[in-house]
Amino acid sequence: GGIAQVDMELDQFSQEFRLVSPIDGNFDYAVGALFQTSDLIDRGDLGVIPRPTASTASSMDQNTRDISVYGQLGYDYGPFRL
Repeated sequence: GGIAQVDMELDQFSQEFRLVSPIDGNFDYAVGALFQTSDLIDRGDLGVIPRPTASTASSMDQNTRDISVYGQLGYDYGPFRL
């Protein structure tokens, strides 16, 4: 026989802002920012009976936050692109 109990919560949020120029001129650009956050909580116990060596108790808590800013510039100069 066996017993199993698993609790889990997960929250995620992601947002990106980007500004891109028109590509019809000699100069173009792209700039942006990304924000992402996530939370994870796992309070679950997993018990297997009658084999106590395989029994597991776990408690997990995870927080993640990512912030990124990026940009790109381009310029057409004759046959060259900078």
